[in-house]
Formats: sequence, structure tokens, C-alpha cells
Amino acid sequence: MDIHDIDTDQIALRCQNENRQFARMGTSDPRYCFELFRRALAVQQNDALAHVRSVYHFQLLSWAHHHPYSAQLDEELEYFCEIAFENFYFNLSGDRFAGFTNLPAVLGYLRACIFTAISQYLRSQRTHPTLPLDDLVETLDVPDSSENVGAEALWQHICTLLPQPADQQLAYCRFVLAMKPQEIIQHYPGEWESEREVSVDLQRIRRTLRRDTTLRTWLGEDTTDTD
Repeated sequence: MDIHDIDTDQIALRCQNENRQFARMGTSDPRYCFELFRRALAVQQNDALAHVRSVYHFQLLSWAHHHPYSAQLDEELEYFCEIAFENFYFNLSGDRFAGFTNLPAVLGYLRACIFTAISQYLRSQRTHPTLPLDDLVETLDVPDSSENVGAEALWQHICTLLPQPADQQLAYCRFVLAMKPQEIIQHYPGEWESEREVSVDLQRIRRTLRRDTTLRTWLGEDTTDTD
């Protein structure tokens, strides 16, 4: 049976089961969750959107909890999850979903929404100095000659280049929150064994980003040089 012919409730159930399998075994079939997102965002089915909220609610809470400065928040994490989900839906609904072709890209953007919601709140409270997403260009040491590239669009594209959640988390901590390797180690014990390991992963991430022709074009860099 074609996946588009399966009932939405069944798609949601299969998506939930695939998520559980991924948590246990590290492998899953992403088609069902991506189809659920497609129906919720591109087709704008209310029942699919409700299922997305239900299936990914605890994932959003987990991402919010793992924000480096979640302990400094004086609002419940649910508050930021609601903001993130609203922004996620607004930015990806309808024709805007067409730019997303796989589940990691969609989840990467959802993760970015929760981190952005928290970081913007912290900036408004001035509890910690953070870099705007627009300053990511400067942190990556490439000139910004494109004033038309929005920060959210830039981060969305970076998430597609870095499909692994750990890489997205590390990129966000370093390039957006301006955290140093020592701070990252302190806030994420056990994920990286040493500052050197953080630095090595950051070098790999920078190489990945600089090799991308689209990103280099956005940032006005010569696309003939991919070193």
C-alpha cells in the first residue's frame, strides 16, 4: 500500500513505534514520521498536526532541558515548547514545507526552534550574552555579503548539512551561544570526553559547512575554493 493511502491515525502510530525502535536500536524507518509532518505542515491536516504535537512533545521537552542555560529559566519548559512549536508551524506550513525533503532536516529545524525560543528569552532577560544567529557568519570566519539571508533560513540550511543532533547541538553551542569548549564540556558531561574532542568535532563541522556551495554562495565566498 502506498504510504499516502494509509490513514493518518495509523501513520501516527507507526511514527511513534519507529521512534521507540530508534531509541532502543538506533535504527528506524523515517518515512512514516516524515509523512506525518508532511500532512501536518504541507497539507495542513488538523489531526496530523495534533499527532505531531503528541508524538514529539517529550522530544521537545528533552531538547529544552538540554539547552545549556535551561537552569536559568524562570518559565516552565512547556512555555518554550509552545513558542517553538508555533514558530515551527508558521515557518514550515503550506508551500514552505517543500524545501524539506527528509526527516532529519525537519527535526533539525524543530530543534532549532526550541533552542531559538530559549535563547531569545535569555537575551530579553539579559541573563547571558548570546550571539544572534546572524553573527554565525562572523564566527565561521567568512565574510557576510548577503543581507537577504535570514537567520532562521541560514540555521535551517546548516541543520540539513549537519543531520546528526550532536553536531547541531555542538554548532549551536559554539556558533550561536559563543560557548567555549570548556563550557561545552561542563554543560554536557559525558557527550565529549575532552576539550580536544570538542575542538576536533568543531573543525570537522567547519569543514563540512565551508564545502557547501549553497552556503558559500549565500555568504559571498568564492565557490571555486572548497578547501
